[in-house]
Amino acid sequence: MSEDPAYLSSASALIKSLKGPADPPQPGSLLKIDIAISAWRRSSFHIPRKADVLRDWIVESWARTHRGYVKAALISLTSSPSPLAELSYHDLLLETSASCDSPAQAPLQILSSFFIALTSSDNQDKLIEAGAKSMRILFPTQSLTHKAEAWADIWALILRSLSKIAPTASIEPLLALVSTGITDSVISATNSKKVSATIAVPC
Repeated sequence: MSEDPAYLSSASALIKSLKGPADPPQPGSLLKIDIAISAWRRSSFHIPRKADVLRDWIVESWARTHRGYVKAALISLTSSPSPLAELSYHDLLLETSASCDSPAQAPLQILSSFFIALTSSDNQDKLIEAGAKSMRILFPTQSLTHKAEAWADIWALILRSLSKIAPTASIEPLLALVSTGITDSVISATNSKKVSATIAVPC
């Protein structure tokens, strides 16, 4: 019987592999997403709240790409590939979320980063379909509590990206999520008239 790889020797070893700066963590080793998939699907590997740990790592990986993506989008540069553009991340998010003990704490900026990631994807249709499922998990419409100003910021970035994305009906659920968030936040905003004037709400 073969021994487990080092990254599956303990919870701390897994976290060290996933959260280190290099990807892959060691020359010649698996990429981080493949390590995470291996950890999730190996039934003999047990750590507390495994689903939450892996789901939260995905969210953190996606959130880290936001600052660089925004800078690239604003000055029309091509950004480096993002984990948001990789279907395997979305697949693992869907697999783990059903077993999580707590809801995800995802920054709203992941939404705009996803749209930016779409612009450089060679597989937009499949990525849109996967992203729509992922974003519904991270941002359930019944739990959206973000301020209107935050929605205004991400909507400006989304608008920049939409002109570079091939029109498809599968993107409608994503736009509906954003529309719901904007509409609900404007209604509850103390400065709703001012905010409304700065946002073109998607239909």
